[in-house]
Amino acid sequence: MERPPARSPWLTPLAWSLLSLLALLVFELTAEPAISSAVLCSKFGWNDAQTGIWLWRNDSKAGRGAACLWFSLMIAVCRISFATVALMVAMFAGLIVIAHFAPGGAGGFPAPAGFFATQFCVLAVTEILMVLFALPGCVIAHWHNLQVWISPALHRSRCRGEWPPGRDYAADRINLADAVLLFSVAIGVSFIAGVAILLIMELQLPAVPVVALAVVAAAAFVRLSRGVTATHFAACWPHAEWADLIGR
Repeated sequence: MERPPARSPWLTPLAWSLLSLLALLVFELTAEPAISSAVLCSKFGWNDAQTGIWLWRNDSKAGRGAACLWFSLMIAVCRISFATVALMVAMFAGLIVIAHFAPGGAGGFPAPAGFFATQFCVLAVTEILMVLFALPGCVIAHWHNLQVWISPALHRSRCRGEWPPGRDYAADRINLADAVLLFSVAIGVSFIAGVAILLIMELQLPAVPVVALAVVAAAAFVRLSRGVTATHFAACWPHAEWADLIGR
């Protein structure tokens, strides 16, 4: 595989500038800070998405590249969500400070109810997207009897243009696919429980079938997520066990 061309030092500042302008345009059109914040913070997920696409295009092992693509997209969504929430918290704190020193004092404080509602919507959309990306990744991994490992070593290999990836995998101790999938399952089960409670309390649906359906959905999600992530790099990329002997 050929080494990719060197990146221009202006690429990152240009990307942030264009995203900032796009986020400002989105805010002007929608007046929704959550949407404009997500647009701006989408840059934090680019690296994972690019690596996932790179693995999918170059991996010849059946199913592994596709599974890694879906898990990489799930990780990208998680990064974007955390960055969006952090940005909105910072904006909310800044508004509180400004309102404190502005004429009128506490009367100008932003409404916390609307802020928390927006945060909940961001988390709900994030969970839906993460589940939509995790499900095909888990199905593919089970179908091909694979265990997925995603870590910065794969990003570094993409940037260096080397295949197979992971020459310096020993520095990576955490499987991002495992950590994010665990977070997705925990939030997903909580989300299912919340929806069940909402259906029973607000829509007055029969409790027994709703609870039974929620338990089945949660159990299926947990079962599907088991055994699809690797405990070490070589479980997903076996060449890593002997890469040091042939490539260094």
